[in-house]
Amino acid sequence: MKINDSFLPLWCLLLFSLGLNGQRSWEAGIFAGASAYLGDLAPDIPPPDALSPVLGFSGIFGYNRNLFFHAELLHGKLTGSDAFTPNASRAWSFESALSEFSLQLAWHPLGKGRKTIAGVYRSGQFSPYVFFGPGLAWAQRRQMKGMPDDQQNRDLWLKLVSAGGGMRLDTRQRWSLSLELGWRKCFSDELDGVHLLGRPDTHDGYLIGGLGITYILKADKDIRY
Repeated sequence: MKINDSFLPLWCLLLFSLGLNGQRSWEAGIFAGASAYLGDLAPDIPPPDALSPVLGFSGIFGYNRNLFFHAELLHGKLTGSDAFTPNASRAWSFESALSEFSLQLAWHPLGKGRKTIAGVYRSGQFSPYVFFGPGLAWAQRRQMKGMPDDQQNRDLWLKLVSAGGGMRLDTRQRWSLSLELGWRKCFSDELDGVHLLGRPDTHDGYLIGGLGITYILKADKDIRY
């Protein structure tokens, strides 16, 4: 079994075992933002015209003040075009619906308790964080221009790794906002349909960034949480 085949099940087992031992907090949230494809049909820095909307839901387990585990389900689309690259005369392009499930470990190095030792809620607390974890995406290529017929209308399952960072703001005792940007690296060069026609030695990927709103469903009675 390849490493990337066993990564996701092992990550699930780790999160489950820590959840049994921690029992700190459970949160639910929604996410809205944008995605940007990275690959053969994209420049190094995606222009605004290459962005597509993304919506999603998340479940968050807070193990302690510094470690949080995220399970996220996102849906959106990805687009790529030679119009954004030096190969504009080739006129290749694609559009694909995208659904993604990922498990992420988020580390808050400056995380503090939501309450002081006196039991007073800390209003307006900021917490920067970084995250990393595996995921699985389902891509549905439906609109492709200029490419061979065998690349049209294909459904793909893609294993990936996500990494990124963000900033969390506790707005109320049970509510928080988060602004984040994450990079997805796929273990495949077939997301855009340019496999073997572009740069087969590189894997495709994409960026997802946006705003999340979370609500604390349940938390331990530890006064410092």
